[in-house]
Amino acid sequence: MKNPWGKMIHDLARSGLDGSREAFDKWIHQMTIRREDPLKEVVGLQRTYWHKLVEAGDKYNQPGRFTAFIGFEWTSGPNGNNLHRNVVFRDGGDKAKQIIPFSQYESFDPEDLWQWMADYEQKTGGRLLAIPHNGNLSNGMMFDVETFKGGSITKEYAERRMKWEPVYEITQMKGNG
Repeated sequence: MKNPWGKMIHDLARSGLDGSREAFDKWIHQMTIRREDPLKEVVGLQRTYWHKLVEAGDKYNQPGRFTAFIGFEWTSGPNGNNLHRNVVFRDGGDKAKQIIPFSQYESFDPEDLWQWMADYEQKTGGRLLAIPHNGNLSNGMMFDVETFKGGSITKEYAERRMKWEPVYEITQMKGNG
């Protein structure tokens, strides 16, 4: 609440449905157009909330009855094109808590996400899975014939993508990909 931008978003969200919509629109604008994290100066905020999410995943996971995944959505939207991935941790919270999730503030490029995933696995001994989704909203970028930076799709690129993204979400309420 000490951060003016954060307080404004909080107050809008608490004011009702119209305010919540306005708060969402402002956040999307900040993320995708300006690409600036307005809460970056709030030290420890990311880690605190990431730990709360990880703890909830561990707490409610009941193997054989209910599977609670620890994960996050990497929200990449260059020029409004959807390159989102759901990143799922294949381990418990002890490993997931060793990092802070990778965000679009660091990069819109999926290859940078894959490098972050490789670094996570090397650091923790854990395992990750990325599930791309909503490619129908990517204007062809999700499965383009060139890389995000405009390079050729090489055998090495395809192998890296296959390692980190072995599955694809083909349908959800937003449509079919």
